[in-house]
Amino acid sequence: MIHHPDPDGSRAVLIGVANYADPEEWPDLPAVLANLADLRRALTDPDLWGLPAGNCVDLVDPRDAGDVLDAIADATRRASDTVLVYYAGHGARTHSDFRLTLSTTTSDKPYRSVQYSDVSHLIRQRRCSNAVVILDCCYSGMAHGMSDLNSFIDTQISSTNAYTMTSSARNALSLALPGERNTVFTGQLLSTLRGGISSEQEYLSLADVTQAVRLNLVRRGMPEPRSSQTDNGDRIGLVRNRLWTGRPARPSAAPAQVAGSRTREHAPPPPPRKTGRAVGIDLGTTNSVVSILEDGEPTVIANAQGSRTTPSVVAFAKNGEVLVGEVAKRQAVTNVDRTVRSVKREMGTDWTVEIDGKKFTPQQISAFILQKLKQDAEAYLGEEITDAVITVPAYFDDAQRQATKEAGRIAGLNVLRIINEPTSAALAYGLGDDEEQTVLVFDLGGGTFDVSLLEMGDGVVEVKATSGDNNLGGDDWDQRLVGELVARFTAAHGVDLSKDKMALQRLREAAELAKIALSESSRTTVSLPYVTAARGGPLHLEETVTRAQFERITTDLLERCRGPFRQVIADAGIKVSDIDHVVLVGGSTRMPAVSDLVRELTGGKKANRGVNPDEVVAVGAALQAGVLTGDVTDVLLLDVIPVSLGLETKGGVFTKIIERNTTIPHRRSEIFTTAEDNQASILVSVFQGEREIAAYNKKLATFELTGIPPAPQGVPQIEVTFDIDPNGVLGVFAKDLGTGREQSLIVTDMRAT
Repeated sequence: MIHHPDPDGSRAVLIGVANYADPEEWPDLPAVLANLADLRRALTDPDLWGLPAGNCVDLVDPRDAGDVLDAIADATRRASDTVLVYYAGHGARTHSDFRLTLSTTTSDKPYRSVQYSDVSHLIRQRRCSNAVVILDCCYSGMAHGMSDLNSFIDTQISSTNAYTMTSSARNALSLALPGERNTVFTGQLLSTLRGGISSEQEYLSLADVTQAVRLNLVRRGMPEPRSSQTDNGDRIGLVRNRLWTGRPARPSAAPAQVAGSRTREHAPPPPPRKTGRAVGIDLGTTNSVVSILEDGEPTVIANAQGSRTTPSVVAFAKNGEVLVGEVAKRQAVTNVDRTVRSVKREMGTDWTVEIDGKKFTPQQISAFILQKLKQDAEAYLGEEITDAVITVPAYFDDAQRQATKEAGRIAGLNVLRIINEPTSAALAYGLGDDEEQTVLVFDLGGGTFDVSLLEMGDGVVEVKATSGDNNLGGDDWDQRLVGELVARFTAAHGVDLSKDKMALQRLREAAELAKIALSESSRTTVSLPYVTAARGGPLHLEETVTRAQFERITTDLLERCRGPFRQVIADAGIKVSDIDHVVLVGGSTRMPAVSDLVRELTGGKKANRGVNPDEVVAVGAALQAGVLTGDVTDVLLLDVIPVSLGLETKGGVFTKIIERNTTIPHRRSEIFTTAEDNQASILVSVFQGEREIAAYNKKLATFELTGIPPAPQGVPQIEVTFDIDPNGVLGVFAKDLGTGREQSLIVTDMRAT
């Protein structure tokens, strides 16, 4: 049962630091003044909490830690029901504590601040039963560059013995956005308190408030708030819910409704829907799958040949007909030069294939595959398919995502969203689960490899970290076996099969089948009669391959899976023991060596195999299509960018604007200036990567902002904004704040538009 604190028996201390003696280290925060005034107004509003004005103490720009601690101590002594402490300003971490800075705090006098451990001690000594701490501050200073900051901050706030909300555990400034009255976190908190939540609770529990604030901020690309003492959060109802309808409360319904309302109201809108049905498509390197929601449940659609997977193969017959799927794969041996496979690895590049004098791009080849899937779905449903959610590897860059979207357009599909394959897989496994859990998705497909770490619960699927290798997949295992068989045949017959296109194609197909067989058996025989001809007549290939031999020649490929796994664990800031579930995705995870490696890396955890690994990505995509079309209302998907984005600055340094594993959509601005006197233009070079030197990263685009008025170096203020949409597509904007002159681009296929 929710407890609404007695206003007369409660006390609040609101602390705000807007002006600093060391503005270079800690910039002034003028919005903090509005935070205090607006929060006081909300807490004392009779329609919300109704706290008596005399029970709410404001401390504006305090200069002495003693004044702050005295005010908190007095509140804890006087409160008989609930004490609330709010702080807005800059935070600074030391090696063993973190501090709440004051107006007199300077970099050379960090002791002029409030140690959070002292605040914790006072709150633990309170005589009332309930305590709430709200911290709207960054954790800068010594925190910059330190590792495992999240867990450090979590430990600190958990030690307070109070329900604690903090704006972020990251080194992110607590600034107000341009034109906004409040800081980002407090502004969203006030909006939630004043506006209420679409639920049937008369009072807003602290947990509900935290969840609503968190979902809105993450959806806007802001730092993710954190909280502790969640049991108390479910119990304490601080303010009345202005959206309460007067109906009896149903506590179990609230989380799903909150998540659903966030999906509908705050998710960035997909492209306008057309009039037909929407499908989810896994556009794979070796095979592709299409799925659709029927009566709220995902259904994988079989193709015209009765198979639930369609080979990602396109062939051009001599009569001009374009063949796709199984029929294209069957004729590949006799039509090698006119058959295209594994084109997914070429997406976002300038690769082309020429057939009968006409060049085809990767987008066009992929569009043939998408058209086939679209036609199969339409034949199954008996109605038109117009919309689609298409999946891509998590480690696909901007150009590759744009190319995938373009392929959908060529195929006649309105692409509602591009989502990451591991995220889609987790969505398929996690729909309807209310229990919070940490899930590792290990996705080894035909041509790409991804590892993602996600948190799921209450209808929310949130990616915490992702890593991978766009050039590692089952095709590479096949190719190793092809090389082994070529070497054996050369040793036996003195003939190099790699120089015979038809023989090589037969070998590729045989190697794929042998790989599959070795997942079930300890040995298999590769038999290719009449594989080639020599002067003495036809030659036949018949070789026995054991699983041990196959694993020996692919050991280095398996080892390449370790690095991305370790990277994800490090980026997410968790221990392997924190993983609750392991999900294997992609047909290549059926290889025993791969599943054994995953078991080793995860400390012996058994993988969840509840959904076919070949189909799970398409199933998740269909669910996400349902979210975007309104057919699924209790799921929110929060994805991330896999690689950092930034600019080349003076000296060739790569300056990151948006860090990897940032939740999308996301928008962030930085102020830059000129490097020379009277500099009339600035060259904006956009890069993607993690290296400190820009030239060692991938260059996405370049444009020039001209017309900067003559001025000494360092005077012009150039605001550069990076804006990533829900599909992971990047827009870059540069604006001279002095003249208002602006230049922008959308990064597409590594060209500016």
